[in-house]
Amino acid sequence: MGYSSVQAQGLSSPPYLCSYFVCLLMSFLSDRFGNRSYLLSALALVGAVGYLVQALIHMNGVRYFATYLICAGVFSAVALTFTWVTDNQGSASKRGAGLIIFGMIGQTGSIAGSRFFPKEEGPYYTKGMAISAA
Repeated sequence: MGYSSVQAQGLSSPPYLCSYFVCLLMSFLSDRFGNRSYLLSALALVGAVGYLVQALIHMNGVRYFATYLICAGVFSAVALTFTWVTDNQGSASKRGAGLIIFGMIGQTGSIAGSRFFPKEEGPYYTKGMAISAA
């Protein structure tokens, strides 16, 4: 996309920083209201909108904004989901097993990602972004 490696690294940091603060806020709110499902649904929707924007629009500024949406939505949703999994298990051994199973399911994303984002479709990866939005 025309950026040097230093510029690309510099541009990748702010979405992660934004995600950090959104994650803290959503964690606080989910504990405060005692409900994770509504926030989790909203965060998943934010991430899906970000992926949809990435799939449909090929203007760098808009895609960069969509990266903020993706990071804030997806990373915060993952953090809340880990907490939700542990909250819904009875004993310590069930919590441990639940986390292991959840982690194993989460690792299938890297296998799927290698199929959804082939190198030939770069730099926009429209198909992979659309699949991720679904």
